Amino acid sequence: MKRIVIVCFLAAVFIGCQTSKDTGDSGIKLVTNGFETSAHYLSLGDGKVSTKEFTSETKLYYILEGVTGFIVKDGKAFPGASMTVSDKDKNEVLNIKDLFEEYVDGIDPAAIAKELELILTLGDAMKEGSEYDWHVRVWDKNGKAEMMADIPIKIVAPKDMIGIKTTMNGLSCPRIYILSNGPLLTNKVKEGQELDFVFSGMEGYQAQDDSTAMVGASVIVRNKAGENVMEYTDIFKDYGPVSATDAKVIKADLTIGKPILPGQTYTWIVRIFDKSNNKSLESSVDIDIQL
Repeated sequence: MKRIVIVCFLAAVFIGCQTSKDTGDSGIKLVTNGFETSAHYLSLGDGKVSTKEFTSETKLYYILEGVTGFIVKDGKAFPGASMTVSDKDKNEVLNIKDLFEEYVDGIDPAAIAKELELILTLGDAMKEGSEYDWHVRVWDKNGKAEMMADIPIKIVAPKDMIGIKTTMNGLSCPRIYILSNGPLLTNKVKEGQELDFVFSGMEGYQAQDDSTAMVGASVIVRNKAGENVMEYTDIFKDYGPVSATDAKVIKADLTIGKPILPGQTYTWIVRIFDKSNNKSLESSVDIDIQL
């Protein structure tokens, strides 16, 4: 499928007569003047979502399907697209004048009509608990057609959605969850998918004289027969002392692939430990690898 994709990273998003379209729970308001679209919606990369609430580090897709109305010259359409992201006090955290500035030779209008996809990675400039307005304007550089979308976004704290089990032995952590373009919403994962086991707010390390901590972390992936198909005794073995701030957030990543096989269920186990003593914390979760 041919499509046009514009990607923006915010080290905090997007993108006849006048018509207006809403998208229900997601609260998107789209106004078109001279353009037509068959559908528009938010996605996390696999299906539609109907929420305004997202966590930091989420990659958010705004998708416009069936866009028509461009004046075509020499077989090409010449779109423009600007966007801003502002907080409730109208302070801008992102302002891009034209996402299509580099497309000086135009774009195949058939590709735009198939799907126009704009991607935003929510980052540190967007604060947890705050609300933002993502405003997008798309226009025809050869005509007067335009459309404007206002997309409400609220940044919320990530949380466990899939039943992580944790045992604490001297170390504690209030927030443990798995990310895969936002919080992992299901135990069903697929080959090539990238996962991050996140421990946020770790406490209980023995402080060194220079206020650092000696952190270790082991990772095991175990099949249903009880065999370890992956095992790392300490993913931080080459690291020395870390600052107290860095020690509060620990991440262990896993990419689904051999020796993890499709059609099987595995237990992913991460153990965080203090190298200065015997304190530790262990979390585990089952993951089903889809065919």
